[in-house]
Amino acid sequence: MKKSILFGAFALMNLCLGTLTSCSKDNKDDDKTPISIKLEEVGEDNSRKGTIGRDLHIEGDVLASARIKQIQVDLRAADGAIAVSKIYDSSKYQGNINAKFHEHLDLPSTLTPGAYKVVFTVTDLKGNTKSVTTDITLVAIDPNAPKVTNLVVNGGTLTAKAGTTINISAKVTVTSAVKEIEVEFHGNKKFSIDLDAYKGKTGTFDVNTTITIPADAQAGKYHVHFEVEDVKGLEGLDEVEGFTITR
Repeated sequence: MKKSILFGAFALMNLCLGTLTSCSKDNKDDDKTPISIKLEEVGEDNSRKGTIGRDLHIEGDVLASARIKQIQVDLRAADGAIAVSKIYDSSKYQGNINAKFHEHLDLPSTLTPGAYKVVFTVTDLKGNTKSVTTDITLVAIDPNAPKVTNLVVNGGTLTAKAGTTINISAKVTVTSAVKEIEVEFHGNKKFSIDLDAYKGKTGTFDVNTTITIPADAQAGKYHVHFEVEDVKGLEGLDEVEGFTITR
């Protein structure tokens, strides 16, 4: 009887020790709270280039097991000084374990052309941080590049349903003939529509046309870019932010 009691006591002690060891290991693992960052695009089509006075397209995937608190994007000059800095802490990212980052960082016209670095930093709710850095080149707008003004999407109504037709209007000025005009929708998924009727146009002209939003377009908010490229490869654009596609 005494042996049975003694054996039971040892068994209980071992169980407790095992549980404590297991808990300690689990806590240690939790403290690692990994953060993963994968930048897919910095600059249009991941060109690692930006144009001063316009915006810089940044897209990537973020994973934070302790949940995202904020994402910060810094544009640093060659001497390390911060030229532009923006924090993204809305519900679009904050509190999520993983998120698709898609934003457009404004590049002020006061910036100087040259080499810069984009520093992308994620902070989780436990205070852990991780950064990735990539090189980027900023260039000035070519004075001979196409100019786009007065862009209006869907009559100024910033919402439309997938599969429906909307109106696009803008004023375009080119010094060389138009090679292509493209309307791009930047969101969680990107899609574009070519306006072939304006190829070869020169001088100043108005664009007033209709396009159909693809029926399979994902619901969400989009940046709408109206981009003009001339036969010399120079580009100009205007944009509308916060356009919502519904289903």
